[in-house]
Amino acid sequence: MTFQTKLATAYSLAVVILCAMCVVSYCNATKIEETRQWGRHSSAVLHRNEALAENLARLEEISFEYAGTSDPQALASLDVARTGALSAAHDLRSLTADNLSQQQRLGLLDPKLVRYLGLLREAIMSPAIATAAGNAHAPATVRAFLPERAALSHDISDLIQQINAEEDRLSLVRRQAIDEALRRSSGYLAFGYASAIFLSVVCILILRGEMRHRAAIQNELEKAQVSLEHRVHERTEDLRAANLALQAQIEERKRAERQVQQLNASLEIRVEERTAELTQVVNELDSFCYTVSHDLRAPLRHVDGFSRILESEFGAELSDEARRHLRRIVQAVNRMGRLIDDLLDLSRIGRKKLIRRRVSVQDLVERSVANYRDSPDGRGVEWRIDPLPDFDCDPGLLEVVYANLIANAVKFTRGLPHRVIQFGALDTSSPATLFVRDNGVGFDPKYADKLFGAFQRLHPEDDFEGTGIGLATVQRIVLRHGGSIRAESQPGSGATFYFTLGAQTEGALARKLEEVKHVGV
Repeated sequence: MTFQTKLATAYSLAVVILCAMCVVSYCNATKIEETRQWGRHSSAVLHRNEALAENLARLEEISFEYAGTSDPQALASLDVARTGALSAAHDLRSLTADNLSQQQRLGLLDPKLVRYLGLLREAIMSPAIATAAGNAHAPATVRAFLPERAALSHDISDLIQQINAEEDRLSLVRRQAIDEALRRSSGYLAFGYASAIFLSVVCILILRGEMRHRAAIQNELEKAQVSLEHRVHERTEDLRAANLALQAQIEERKRAERQVQQLNASLEIRVEERTAELTQVVNELDSFCYTVSHDLRAPLRHVDGFSRILESEFGAELSDEARRHLRRIVQAVNRMGRLIDDLLDLSRIGRKKLIRRRVSVQDLVERSVANYRDSPDGRGVEWRIDPLPDFDCDPGLLEVVYANLIANAVKFTRGLPHRVIQFGALDTSSPATLFVRDNGVGFDPKYADKLFGAFQRLHPEDDFEGTGIGLATVQRIVLRHGGSIRAESQPGSGATFYFTLGAQTEGALARKLEEVKHVGV
């Protein structure tokens, strides 16, 4: 534990103890003040109880005085004493509202007091009192007239004594609580003082130990400084020698960098020349495909026309074998026409200007799927379209990509009881990789590199029709966008085509153009 940690711990303990002492002192002071308030409350109850007893005694005295003298002033004093007694009883009721036992006693006292005052007033106002004015036996007449008074007076006095006894008991309990709180506070304060003294001693010991430790460290530092100065001197000499060697290396590296820059400049020129040559080759190949396709249409039209004339005019004279050969000629001509059309499409894609804009791939795929959903080939297919991102690409060419991939998936899932074609994107790649997956017949993965070549087929034409140009068209569009395409499959487990539309480096673009040249050948 470090010196700062020790001091912080001791200081924290001191603060905690001080806060605890403050909290305890505040709680005890609050409790003492509350107990004192209850003591003052008990004093008020006792005072009003004494006032009630004094007013009752005053009523007794005034009643005898009035019975002997019939003095009107005595009657007025009687009313004052009666009012004081009722007021004292009402105050007692308010002061003891939180004490159930006292309320019960006051509940017994109130009707007795009212009855006692009523009987006393009736006795005073009786005509017998008036006739007994100046009679020495008037008090006895009054006592004879109020036979209940003695019992009521005794009950009232007893209840007043019970109230006094209860308040005396409560006062004693509250004084004991005050004494206990004071003793507890004294104990807490004594503990706090002892803890403060202990922590002070601990801090002194920590400081003393730290001072000794620092003195020892200072001595070690002085020794280390001397040793360090000697080593620095030695190291300076070594660094001076190393600096000279490093300067020689820097000069050598500068010469090497100049050579590398010259080589890079030469390489860039060669790359530009190679790129221009490859671009020219591709343009020449596109022009060649377009010219050949148009030149082949004329003889094909002649072959198809004369074959149909032969079938329509001389069909009856031909043998069955000859008619079968004639139908094969027509089918071959039609297939050759489709091949020429596909070659023209491939050539147009190579010449078409690439116009990039922000495209919602999600909407484009949904439109492409809608074209197949109600067609005979697309019936019975479960189309799964996952969320797809937006791309900066040529929307027309991207639609051609999805049209060829969808046609491919529909063709190779034909005949399955449950056909599934899924569209999605891999979020883990940047830029995102799009894919089209089906559960069709699939293919052997060792022939995957042949898929995207023109006229390349992995399945017999009798099983699955096609010219072998569709995937080559897809690859050319993807390459023109600076992306890449690949396929994964197993026989009988369907196929998945992954492609990107990201930017390509110059070297990668040159390699792709070289591949296109071989495809065209």
